[in-house]
Amino acid sequence: MGYFSSGVQKLVVLKALAVATLVLFILSPCYSQQLDIVAACFTIRDMVEDGNGTIWVGTFGAGLWEKNSEGTRLFSASVDKQPFPMISNLLLDGNKLWIATAGGGCVCFNTKTRSFEPVKQLKGFSKLHGLFKTSGNELLIGSVGSGTAILNSKAQNPAWENIASRTLQHLSWVNHIDEWEGKIWLGTATGLYHTNARDLKKNWAPASAGLGEGVNHLFPTKDLLYISTTTRGVFAMKPGKQPFPIADTFGEIYFVTRFRDKLIGGGKYGLWEIKNKKGYQISSFPDFAAKSFLVTKNNTLFIGTMDGRIISTEDLKEFNHVLNLQQLVSEGAK
Repeated sequence: MGYFSSGVQKLVVLKALAVATLVLFILSPCYSQQLDIVAACFTIRDMVEDGNGTIWVGTFGAGLWEKNSEGTRLFSASVDKQPFPMISNLLLDGNKLWIATAGGGCVCFNTKTRSFEPVKQLKGFSKLHGLFKTSGNELLIGSVGSGTAILNSKAQNPAWENIASRTLQHLSWVNHIDEWEGKIWLGTATGLYHTNARDLKKNWAPASAGLGEGVNHLFPTKDLLYISTTTRGVFAMKPGKQPFPIADTFGEIYFVTRFRDKLIGGGKYGLWEIKNKKGYQISSFPDFAAKSFLVTKNNTLFIGTMDGRIISTEDLKEFNHVLNLQQLVSEGAK
């Protein structure tokens, strides 16, 4: 019970704390001249659903939230101030909720015991974007400036360790990590890179895949790897070939995913359905940037926005507002 915010005071100061955190993290991609700085702190960066149907919502400044049948509540930091309120990525592995943050490293919360498990953090890896579990059950994190690290789970206390003793500049800012065609793929601020997935620590020599463009997200399918870029829409590539653009997608793209047998891309300018190497913008989607997504166990698509809203759809035609975190905080503070 102590982990949840229920008092008026915490809700009153939440916006102030989020703004202070954002100012300290000057290089944060949360910042934009087009966004109100307080609204940007409520950006929903990731969502996951656990075995009990609880949806965990990570924001980039307003902390971690929990949505279930009892309502939506702010998850209060533990006594050692975990998790850091700027959350980049969430990964659910059984009862373990891994939380990658932009200031507090990557921590592990046990949803069954409702306690944080000890994980030794690594110097230079406090600000993170990437978080991924390989087919070999290895957990990787991608940092803002220090490259990629791997979890040593065999230690008495699990600890993050450097994959490489020296990180090249073009591999230092890692936004996304995925696996495809027996390789680990890195989507970085400078492009797309890959390396052998068999022995990460010995063979860590990522090679360029020929995309001279920043990458936000990767989505592998059987035949294609879809690449969400930072300015030029969606690209795709076949095994052993060069990336090619998906026509009529544009601007910054934050994700590509599959929903009800359709391929969907989300970005700064809304949603697209991708088919036949072309993007078709979904005009019925509200005028919000589609920042993150979750396909629930009930096969509903949740879209997280840059101002703290969750929008849902069953058919990509009708969209409903499920939650507005800013409004929730404002009403709770009255």
